Amino acid sequence: MMYMKKMIAANKACTYCALITFGAIMGMASAKMLVSHCCCAQKMKKKAKKAFKTLEDKIMDM
Repeated sequence: MMYMKKMIAANKACTYCALITFGAIMGMASAKMLVSHCCCAQKMKKKAKKAFKTLEDKIMDM
């Protein structure tokens, strides 16, 4: 009886770990797809590059 309870607990833990991993992978994939297919992503990239370039210029001027 004790062996059966341990086996069920181990199977539950394994199932939960697999589901959590699957959910995390699906979440990362959907976020990546959303960012890459979003029309504003290119604008944000340009703004980030421009801000980085401005920051770099300010540091070089010091």
